[in-house]
Amino acid sequence: MNFDYFGNKRSTFTNAYNKKQRTKLFEINVVIVVLVLFFLIITSNFTAMNWFLIAMMYVNFVPTHQCMEHKFYVSNTIVEYNPAIGNFEVTCKLFTDDFEQALSLHSGKNILLSSNQDAPQADRLIDEYLQNHFRITFNDRPVIMSYVGHESEVDLTYAYFEIIGLSDFNVMFVESSVFLEIYPEQKNIIDVRKDGWIKTAILTKDKQSEVIFR
Repeated sequence: MNFDYFGNKRSTFTNAYNKKQRTKLFEINVVIVVLVLFFLIITSNFTAMNWFLIAMMYVNFVPTHQCMEHKFYVSNTIVEYNPAIGNFEVTCKLFTDDFEQALSLHSGKNILLSSNQDAPQADRLIDEYLQNHFRITFNDRPVIMSYVGHESEVDLTYAYFEIIGLSDFNVMFVESSVFLEIYPEQKNIIDVRKDGWIKTAILTKDKQSEVIFR
């Protein structure tokens, strides 16, 4: 399936983390700590400066390890008008592991988006889940999002929709409860774009909807 017409919409999440980079940093710190300790043991040179060095390494090591346990619970949905085809396009960017957990809860089955084994049912489940948890209203009229498809990577999954037959609006109502059933601290960022005009809504458990005026 070709998603080229969506353009380059794969900007990174706001305040999101890169798992591979943080894992690499953690591994480097572990190696450094081990090497320093090994050197001090074989030289038996435990001076005050060496103990200070060990303390500094420990201070640096612990926060890095703790950081690995932390995660940002955030999604980003872009609603953008494409003048080339005269439709609004919707791109939902979600963390793959979070989406797998939500879809597994939704379906009662173990869903793995990062592999191809669940490909036949993945599109159906993704469409069902996002249609139930993300809604848009243009000018007080509910709209139908037509599912186009999805792409999954190890870290991120992209789900694509189209809103056909609408080219403008004065008032938009957006509502999102994506992942709130598993993460109460989840933040869902909605970016609306048209002809250079941009509006962002940040939705949470306590504020699951917002009215956007243009």
